[in-house]
Formats: sequence, C-alpha cells, structure tokens
Amino acid sequence: MSFIACFIVELLIPILGRAFWMAVKRFPPAFAGVAIVGQSVGAFLLDYCGQAVDWPMAGLGVLCLIFYTGLLGMLIIKLWHGTWGVFCDYAASIVD
Repeated sequence: MSFIACFIVELLIPILGRAFWMAVKRFPPAFAGVAIVGQSVGAFLLDYCGQAVDWPMAGLGVLCLIFYTGLLGMLIIKLWHGTWGVFCDYAASIVD
C-alpha cells in the first residue's frame, strides 16, 4: 500500500473518527444535522434524477433516504432510552 493510503488508514481515520464520535456525544443535534443533510441529498437525487430518468442515481437517492432516516431514528431511540453516550463510546472504540 502506498504511503498516503497507510497515512489515511492508520492515522487519520482513528483520529477523525474518535473526534467525530466525541463531538456528537456532547452535541447530539450535530448528528441529527448530518442525518438531515443526508436526507436532503437523497431527496434531491430522487427528485432531480427521477425526472431525468437516471434510475441508478434515483435509486441511490432512495438508499440515502432510507439510511439517513434510520440514523435519525436510531438517534431518537438512543436519546429516549438514555444510551446515546454509551453508544458513542462504543463507536469511538471501534474506530480506534
């Protein structure tokens, strides 16, 4: 593997991943914002590419809508049960 690829995989992903999960642990609306932006991208792809009859990209829009709606639902459920912090710690440990 090249030096750049090793740098990204071994150094940047753990640092950025841990920083992301610790940031959304302290500020869950940031995670909701990411999910809402993902839903917006999915809706745009579905609308724009569906009208242009570009079915693979419209399908990607549907997948984005499903995935990011699931993330938003997961956030709501974890906040409701009070396990958001535990989940963020677990996700950060996986990235390390």
